[in-house]
Amino acid sequence: MKPLFDAYHLTNGKVSSMYDLNRYVWENLGEVTQAFARGEDTMPNLIVSGMYNNYYNSILSATATPIRAAIGNLGGIIARPVTTMAGALMEGDLETISRAAYQYAGVKDAFVNASQHAAHFWRKTMENPMSTMEYGRSDLTVVRNEKNIEVLRTTATAMAEDGHHGPEYLLNMYEDMHSIATNPWFRYSANMMGAADAFTRAFIATAEARGMAYDKILKPGKKIKPSELKKVNKEVYQSLHNSKGWISDEATSYYSKEIALNLDSKLAQDVSTLIQNQPYLKPIMLFPRTSVNILGMFQKYSPLALISRDFWDLVKYGDNPPLQHVEEFLTKKGISFDENSMNTFNQMRREAKGRIAVGTMAAAGVSMMFSEDRVRGTGHWDKERQRVRTDNGWAPKTVLIGGKWVSYEGLGPIGDWISLMTDIRDNFDLISDASTEKLTEKMRYILGAAITDRSLMAQVEPLTAMMAGNGSDVNRFIANMANGAVPFAGARNQFSRLMTDGMKEVDNELTQLLRNKNNYLDAINPDGSLGSKYSWVDDETIGHVEGWAQRAFNAFSGMRMADAISENRQFLMDIEYSSRPAMQKSKEGVPYSSDIRSAIYEQMAKDGTFRRLLTDIRKHKGPTYMQRMKDLRKQGYRSTDADSEDLLNLHAEIDSALRQAQTIAVGQLDEKHKRAINMIEANARIKQSAARDGTITPEKIDQINSIYK
Repeated sequence: MKPLFDAYHLTNGKVSSMYDLNRYVWENLGEVTQAFARGEDTMPNLIVSGMYNNYYNSILSATATPIRAAIGNLGGIIARPVTTMAGALMEGDLETISRAAYQYAGVKDAFVNASQHAAHFWRKTMENPMSTMEYGRSDLTVVRNEKNIEVLRTTATAMAEDGHHGPEYLLNMYEDMHSIATNPWFRYSANMMGAADAFTRAFIATAEARGMAYDKILKPGKKIKPSELKKVNKEVYQSLHNSKGWISDEATSYYSKEIALNLDSKLAQDVSTLIQNQPYLKPIMLFPRTSVNILGMFQKYSPLALISRDFWDLVKYGDNPPLQHVEEFLTKKGISFDENSMNTFNQMRREAKGRIAVGTMAAAGVSMMFSEDRVRGTGHWDKERQRVRTDNGWAPKTVLIGGKWVSYEGLGPIGDWISLMTDIRDNFDLISDASTEKLTEKMRYILGAAITDRSLMAQVEPLTAMMAGNGSDVNRFIANMANGAVPFAGARNQFSRLMTDGMKEVDNELTQLLRNKNNYLDAINPDGSLGSKYSWVDDETIGHVEGWAQRAFNAFSGMRMADAISENRQFLMDIEYSSRPAMQKSKEGVPYSSDIRSAIYEQMAKDGTFRRLLTDIRKHKGPTYMQRMKDLRKQGYRSTDADSEDLLNLHAEIDSALRQAQTIAVGQLDEKHKRAINMIEANARIKQSAARDGTITPEKIDQINSIYK
């Protein structure tokens, strides 16, 4: 009766009979269908939780993941004094500028404190991973109720004595999964992100401590020696810690969680509750709290902040907000009202205004850089034209620095805002149609890319595609889940990018999608490797990186770099060319394999026929065409008014050159690929004949196939 007695007390009387106890064990250990549906009062299933904990570790195992998180945190740390000073400058508040300057002038002390606190987190998490869960990222927390485990262990042991070993086996399985999920070697990425967040928390705490010292001593004009002031700063900083050595100041916690995209807002709580009640959504929305925070930070740096209730709660009373209003606002943010609350509120107000100012300045800078072709966003609203860009090595969300296209994704909300401004210029400054044309399609793409690219809705997009019956999206989803179920998926993918150069030709088949995520296997099994994706413009692979050092930097640093593209490829993008070689199918309309497509692309690149023809077109017709179309669009001519017989003729001439080059390339293929193409076309003819008269038998098909083997 002891298991029933323990379960009764643990559940506050909900488990009061043997039936309830059996149901309790079943929900905790046996009901794995909770991965898809879960009742309102059902206990969370430990097996499902253990699977997801290990899945998170697997997909986050690339070293670039914590590095990107650390870069994002660093950007938030730098942005905080900048936005505070910008907001204060807008109000002519020199006192706040002086305070913020003093707060962040002690960079050396802040760095030392932050490094020590990060080391403290790392040491504790290596000793006992569960002891630091409440200080890490909420989306990555491993939840374990020891009392619940104790009740299950007692019950499973009693059942085993009666010959029922299932619960004991399942509980041992959970314990094994839990041990792996919390093992520092498997959880190193989440632990590194936790250490980066601890660094951020201590850095902000140092700045807050200096701000409090400024308010008590420097602002009133008290005389004090520098050594004594430094001692005061240290004492205030130490007062922000609890007895366990963790920073517990509520304002500091709020600021650091905001920077780390880990705030527990009402929307984040609602989404988490939705996923808890509808667990089939979890593979689609793996990081709901982070995603909601990304959306919130994007709003804070954009004019959308002006329609936010939080913004107006901060600014509507100006410099003299009522104390009750300040208390209500801070309490809503989880910050207790104390003697520092007014300074905290005023700093939040300046920061809110400064973020909009910084976002506006970033937009102006982006406009200038776009005019000089030095910045890129997410791309073109037209999928075919964007595919031409991608096929020619165009890297999204990058800025041109020293001849290299360097990613700015690590800039966080500023990077998202830069991307939005670039997309607006990119999609409304076209030569193929006027800025007033196709507004719905353009705005749908621009807003979708800006708001959904890194947010919660980006994770919902694959679900809607699968529900629409898109087989390719279904296969990609299954491949991602299957790959993530094996440990170190992120690290394997990262290592593959280091070992193999450039992109691969991939069919939307499950086996090829999985192999593309594990291309390091090429060194072990070269016969099973996927064909390289070659540019049909230049003689090189798509995504090729010059030098092993840059390839390693791209793979491991979290900040990718891409080489500048050739004049011919840039020309195709400038004229918004939307055609590609019809390499997907043979003349008989039968799909080519990825290996054949790769061979044809490679031969086109080596032969150089298209490159020579395109160079001639670019030099003799390109400049005149480009200038004429820009002039027409600036005058407001729509594509239906001035479409440009020139546009059609120029694109048609390039199409003709492309077909010519493709025909030559197919004729120059080696015997192996020629036989493969012949067999594909023979199969097509046989099947067509069989469909017409039904006289061709399977034996006849095998006989004809053997001719081409």
